[in-house]
Amino acid sequence: MKSILKFLEQLKSNEDQRKVEAYLHNTLEEDECIGEMEIERGICSQKEISESKQIEQSNEQLMKTLQDAISNSPLLASYHFQPMELMLIAGICNKTKAHGEQDFTVSEICEMLPTMPDNLDKQFAAIVDLIDREILSPAHIYGGDYHYDLRALYGTSLRLNGLLWNLILGKDPVGEALKAFGKGLAKVDSAVDSILKMIGVFFQYYPELAEDCSTNGGACYGRNVNLALDIFIKELESSAGGVGWNNLCKKHKLNPFWQKCLLLIDYFNREQENPISPSTLASLLAKNPRERKNFSDKLRKDNLLCGKGLIKPLFPVFSVYLMELSSKAEAALHTAADESANILNKTDQALLNSGAPRSVSLEAGASPARPIVRSGVSEEDGRSRKA
Repeated sequence: MKSILKFLEQLKSNEDQRKVEAYLHNTLEEDECIGEMEIERGICSQKEISESKQIEQSNEQLMKTLQDAISNSPLLASYHFQPMELMLIAGICNKTKAHGEQDFTVSEICEMLPTMPDNLDKQFAAIVDLIDREILSPAHIYGGDYHYDLRALYGTSLRLNGLLWNLILGKDPVGEALKAFGKGLAKVDSAVDSILKMIGVFFQYYPELAEDCSTNGGACYGRNVNLALDIFIKELESSAGGVGWNNLCKKHKLNPFWQKCLLLIDYFNREQENPISPSTLASLLAKNPRERKNFSDKLRKDNLLCGKGLIKPLFPVFSVYLMELSSKAEAALHTAADESANILNKTDQALLNSGAPRSVSLEAGASPARPIVRSGVSEEDGRSRKA
């Protein structure tokens, strides 16, 4: 995927030029911009109109080129950017490149939005929408949910969303995840583990997801997280190694929402070595406050995964609890992979005890924590020794 940064920079440059010319046109005295003769006045006026039209045509062409480039990325295209939002992004990119600025006040963001009205209610609503659509991210939220607490929003700084930055620079988190671990989907004993690795790659490109989502002031990340999970699950379902996953989902009648919940719980348990709370999971999958409240209630009060015995605690006593995969779910998803890992570990230990030379290498889809161990003795030599 190609970077769209150069288009954003050109868009910002054109906008700056337009503002300069508009300023000069509005502030210069008539006798400073035209000559003494009426014909000169006409020539000056025609020249200004011609230059203005050229800039306008250049902007239209540039905006079309930018939109075409954005359409090549599923994640970028899903934002459905408006022209004024692209101008805001261009302004932030320009300030970051020129001065290293990353954090901006609400007032500074509003100044970079060309058509932002001078109205507090509308400004507040516009900024909330930009955060909900994962274009901007609040640096730190102190106080309540920013959707309902203007003080919390105006008391923090705002920055361009971390995933959006990576997309602007031409990164393709989903494509890179599939390329790195897609081969593991061919086998039942590595398919689900490969999906967890893919989720990990996507999270690396989304810095906000490394933070505690339960203290993010109400931010929701479901728009992008769902897009990535939909692609990963589709690949898993259609792969040769996805048989076990498909059978599990069919047996327990898991719809896409519960499938994503199960994978994210599994990811946090195995890859992050942490349980996950319902509020964090709800924030990861919800696209707005209403969805987050709905998902949170489902996970706390009517959790299908608990009812099917796929996560523990099976009968949560407290409204706030941490979720982990049950031994039943682990057996269904990872038994074969864990058995393979145990065999490798036993082989490794046996080689260490025997003092035999060995080579260690990492293959695509293998975890650095679990290297592929090969003995210095070939298979044929092993068979001949047994004979």
